[in-house]
Amino acid sequence: MKVLSGFDEIVQYLQQHENSTRIKKLIFGACHNVWENDLNKLQSFTFQDLLKKLFEANPTPENLRLTLDKVVKTLNKPGEYSVIANIIFEKVSKLYLNVEEPTQVVSSGSKSNALAVQPIVQQQPDVATKSQVNQTVPPYDRFNVRMEIMKYTNPFRAKVLIFSTLYHQLSFSEQDLVTIRSHEFDDLLFNLYAFCETVRELEARLSSTARCLFEPEENSQAASAIIQTLKPFYTNRVPGMYKVKTLENVMSVETQVGIARGQLMNGTESHLNDENDNTYQVRQL
Repeated sequence: MKVLSGFDEIVQYLQQHENSTRIKKLIFGACHNVWENDLNKLQSFTFQDLLKKLFEANPTPENLRLTLDKVVKTLNKPGEYSVIANIIFEKVSKLYLNVEEPTQVVSSGSKSNALAVQPIVQQQPDVATKSQVNQTVPPYDRFNVRMEIMKYTNPFRAKVLIFSTLYHQLSFSEQDLVTIRSHEFDDLLFNLYAFCETVRELEARLSSTARCLFEPEENSQAASAIIQTLKPFYTNRVPGMYKVKTLENVMSVETQVGIARGQLMNGTESHLNDENDNTYQVRQL
C-alpha cells in the first residue's frame, strides 16, 4: 500500500471531496485573481499544481486565510463559498506546521495536538528590552480597554467587526449569531491586539473588514474606535511577544467554528451542488 505524503493526502482529500469543483474554483481564483466557471479550462489545471501555487504564494496561514476570504467576498454567494474556504483552510493550513516546526517529533501512533486551543501567554521581554519600554503606558487592562471602546461605538458592532477580522465574515445566520454569542468581547479584543503585530497591521485588517460588512461607514467608525484605543499599547509591544500562541488559537477556533456551523446547519456542505453552481463575481479582485 502506497504511503502518501502530507501534501498528497490533502490533494487526494480535496480532489475526492463531494464539492471538489467548487474547491477547485476557489483555489483557482485565489491563484489567478480571476473567477473561472469554464469546467474545461479548470480541468487543464491539476489540484497538485494549484495547491502548490496557493501554498507558495501565501507564506503564512494568515496570508492564506486573507487570500481565500478576499476571493469569497467578491462572489454573489459568499455564504456558500465561506464554507468551501474553511474546508480548504482547514486542510492546507496543516502544511505550515511542517514548515514552521521541522524539528517537532510526533509519535506515529498518536495524533498531533499542535492546534489545540491554548491560552495566550504573554512572553516577558528580556532585561535589555525592558529598559527600552515606555513606562508611561499602562499595561493592557481588558476591562478598561473595553469600557474605552464602548464610549465611541456599539459593543455588538465592534464584536462583529473583530470576529470577522480574526476568523470569517459573519452573514448573521442562526449559526453566526450562536457563534458570536459564544465568544467574550474581551477575549476577541485581546486576540485581535495580540494577533496584529503593529498598529499598521491592525488598521489594515480592521479597515479591510469594515468595508466588506453591512453598513461600512458605521463599521469604519467602530474600527477607528478600536484602533485609537489599542494604539498606545503598541508602544510597549515586543516583536513576537504573542504571535505563535495567537496563531494557534485563531486557527483552532476557526476550525471549531467550521465544525459547529456544519453541525447546526445539518450538513450544509452536502447541499452544495457542484453541477448547478452558477456563482459569479459581483466585483473584481
